[in-house]
Amino acid sequence: MRKECIPQLVQVWYKILTCGNLQLMSKCLKILPNYIDWIDISLVTSDKFANLFFNFIKSKELRNDSIECLKVIVLKGMKNIEEKYQLLVNLKLIQIINSTLQLDEDVNIFL
Repeated sequence: MRKECIPQLVQVWYKILTCGNLQLMSKCLKILPNYIDWIDISLVTSDKFANLFFNFIKSKELRNDSIECLKVIVLKGMKNIEEKYQLLVNLKLIQIINSTLQLDEDVNIFL
């Protein structure tokens, strides 16, 4: 199932996350952590997904769900430390943390 269906499912997630319907986008972000832990991490850490997560942090409605997805990605076990480091760089986590900390609202990015 993973090799055949999951890439198609990820494409559907991307379409939902770019549809513009905040309620639907939020629901999609809420289910992503359930899958991130067991799918190929590269499917949700591409530049297009990294940019989505980065932009969602700026949205009050999508911020917490996006942060939860990023948390699950960061906590996902990886065998190679260099690959993990590159993953963190590709996800623009430093930019995300900095932009989140600059928001007017009280945000705890580590919960």
